[in-house]
Amino acid sequence: MPRERLADSGFWFLLYRPMYAPKPSGSPAEAAAQVYGTLLPALNDQPIMAAVNEATVRWRAPPLGADLTHACCALDALEACLFAGGATDAQAAYASALWRWSVLQLALVELRGPDGQGVPLSASDLVLLRLAARQTARGAAALADGPLPLSPTHAARLQETLTLLEEAAARARAGGGGGGGGTHSGGVAGSSTPPQLTLAASEKQAGAARFSLFGRMLRDFDVASLAGQSEPPPVVLPVELSLVPDAVASFNDVCNALRHATQLCEVLSNQMSHVSNTYCLRIALIQHLVINVVPL
Repeated sequence: MPRERLADSGFWFLLYRPMYAPKPSGSPAEAAAQVYGTLLPALNDQPIMAAVNEATVRWRAPPLGADLTHACCALDALEACLFAGGATDAQAAYASALWRWSVLQLALVELRGPDGQGVPLSASDLVLLRLAARQTARGAAALADGPLPLSPTHAARLQETLTLLEEAAARARAGGGGGGGGTHSGGVAGSSTPPQLTLAASEKQAGAARFSLFGRMLRDFDVASLAGQSEPPPVVLPVELSLVPDAVASFNDVCNALRHATQLCEVLSNQMSHVSNTYCLRIALIQHLVINVVPL
């Protein structure tokens, strides 16, 4: 990209403007689209993905369930730091496997609890641990076909960690805790499978009233009264650009043309949220008035 464009103050003004003067109705996605879709391509007159290939960038598809914990972001940042330091693809994949294994070890320590008797584990946490163990095992197995396979020591310790997690999952499935008492201290707090509910169409369940939000699904009364008032449509004043003539013959015609142009610009400015391209219309109107209508 040209050095002159990168040193242009206008680029940095537009880049930092959303930070000190954000739009009230703007979203992070709109700000990202402005930066990556408009500002950065303007530096070299090319789309941002035009100079991207497998040798310059390593693209990772975003997770389907969104990165709520930012774990995928942390992993991508770790790999980017490794690549910036001169690491190869095989070394980065090895470090990624070790990072996932370290997270499983931390989860196993928290699962045991401070006294070694285990902690309550919900059904969703149990599924999450199983998925994490499978992802880690798959990543470690993929290293076997590469130039830098997992070392025997790391492989044995990783297998030990996965075995301990599977034993904790087995205790959770059985409903017994690490202490073996009446409370499920090391497994799922209670049964993870809901009881079977048999209910006829004309029968009412007494305990169903405890689920208050289910009442919104009922249609045993007229719901038309619950509808609120509709928002009235906005009043949009007409913009008669033809009020500005194509030619003038006297000073009175010039004054009228200037007055109409001022009023039309005010109407367009006040209706920016309802009329498209008001800036372009105002600039075109002023240009037509100054260059074509008013004699110089």
